Amino acid sequence: MSNTPQPDGHDALVEAIAQAIAIQLDPKGQNLELVEIKSYPRFEGMIRARQWMTGVVALSLSYAIANSFWTLWPPTLFALRFSLALGAISSGLTLMILLMVELLQGAGTDQEVQWRYGDRLLREYQFTPSLNQFIPVLLLLASGLLTIIFGFANLYGELARFDLTNFSGLTPGLYALYFSLVTFSTVGYGDIHADSFLARLAAVGEIFTAMFVSLVVISTILSWVIAHKRQEQELTIKQRIRERCTDGDDGVIPPSQS
Repeated sequence: MSNTPQPDGHDALVEAIAQAIAIQLDPKGQNLELVEIKSYPRFEGMIRARQWMTGVVALSLSYAIANSFWTLWPPTLFALRFSLALGAISSGLTLMILLMVELLQGAGTDQEVQWRYGDRLLREYQFTPSLNQFIPVLLLLASGLLTIIFGFANLYGELARFDLTNFSGLTPGLYALYFSLVTFSTVGYGDIHADSFLARLAAVGEIFTAMFVSLVVISTILSWVIAHKRQEQELTIKQRIRERCTDGDDGVIPPSQS
């Protein structure tokens, strides 16, 4: 009996598929030669919009952090300060939505690779997602989340600066950030609470935003995991096919991998 370990489960299925396709493509062991690689972007506008919004979020987050602890505008410009706080919240939420839609729509690059099998010219198609690593996805989600939290902290701080009776126990700065975190997480300790209609409306808005953001984060992570697993399976099968076709031929040019 052979001592070679036998593949099981998913590996066995991949090996069987690769072997069957390789026999169909190259039954006589003909040389595999790379001819040309062409790239076709998918949803390029959506990718650029997400990249542009990433820059807007970086600026909004920097402003929100600074304005949370220092008053950057005079008290007379309340409308401007209020608008900038709402803008920071909107930018963070928009980035997270764009990221989710980008992954759900399958934005990225289609590659057409042409191979020569003896006297035949075959084409192989491969898709590379625009966000092929998980760390950038997490960083973008975290940036949007922090911008939303600091944006609401700015909003509460501006309401307190305009009229201290809007809240009970809240002052601009650390307490506003604390209240934003408590409201976003829907913990509700009760040590700081909104007293006016406008302040309560802002708090309710953050609660609804937090629930929506939770759905966005879950959908984004699941979309990336599913797309990544599918890409891994396709690359594994293609690699097995190339190995079967070449069968140890050192003169074959290996394909580029993204």
